[in-house]
Amino acid sequence: MNRIPRTPVIVLTAVFLITLFGSGISVANEENPKQSVATLDLNSLALRMLDSEALFTVSGGVKPVSEGFWRGKVLKSEGTSEALVETRKMLRQLPLGPSFETGILIFSQIPGDHSSVSAFVAHRPSLEKLIARRRDVFDELQVGTTQSAQQIMDAAVNATGVLRSKAFGLLFGYPDHAVDFFAEAGEKQRLTGEFQARDFFQIPTYTSDEGRFVYAVSKGYQPIDIDLRLRETAITILDRYKSQRQFNVNCAPFSGTVLLHDWVYQQRWLEKHIANGKEFPMPLLSSEPVKSSSQFSCATRGVTYLAKQTYPRCGKWQRKLSHTLR
Repeated sequence: MNRIPRTPVIVLTAVFLITLFGSGISVANEENPKQSVATLDLNSLALRMLDSEALFTVSGGVKPVSEGFWRGKVLKSEGTSEALVETRKMLRQLPLGPSFETGILIFSQIPGDHSSVSAFVAHRPSLEKLIARRRDVFDELQVGTTQSAQQIMDAAVNATGVLRSKAFGLLFGYPDHAVDFFAEAGEKQRLTGEFQARDFFQIPTYTSDEGRFVYAVSKGYQPIDIDLRLRETAITILDRYKSQRQFNVNCAPFSGTVLLHDWVYQQRWLEKHIANGKEFPMPLLSSEPVKSSSQFSCATRGVTYLAKQTYPRCGKWQRKLSHTLR
């Protein structure tokens, strides 16, 4: 969930404690300690990323940064725990390519013995464009385009007040008007105690139509062009993802990492051959469907779709084929 984190309270939809079991990351629900522990492996992590609003980050950086597809809690006394080291390592193993950076946010400002932690993914080209465009915010944050996404996000976490709200809002891909409204409303509430009434502009994700990619606007606000284009772009991406996801589900075996790899590869191809430099690339706005992964990959090589019939285990074949196309 990419609502702007607030100090000192961070609201989480689910709270998890991190432990390690074998090669996967095990998460136990703190709200029900007796519940059985399920292992989160690399495939599950990739699928959580795609099924969340992070889809719009790995699809050309419509959102420069997304977080929250993995959450947890660690003891503040542990500092850099083995669990966090292993989680960062697993994030780096995701098949994202050179345009992306991953990391973990640590919210240690919350009261109690634990820090909340949350995984993020950043689209580096979009992040650098954002920093160049909004120097007023990022100069004050004392970060620039030469710093890593982790350093930039850490600076936002440690900021306070209006600067913190603006930094997170921009990083999460909200329009300038929404960022300004949220920051100003928060500052007004801090100074006067008066809560400013608001509505919420919702953009659907695979897991939920509401509450994931969402930003606050003034009460009675009527969406303008930037809002409508953002939602149109996101829905076009989401519709294409739903088709691609179902195609991969029908493969045997289904793999979240293969789905992520193929999705990122397709996006790279679109950006290279079709994107025209606009804020929202035309292929993302097009109403024409993009071919499924095997069809799409074959099309780029001039191979007929009959190739799929030769490799009925399409998941395995997709991995082999897409790797040869790097």
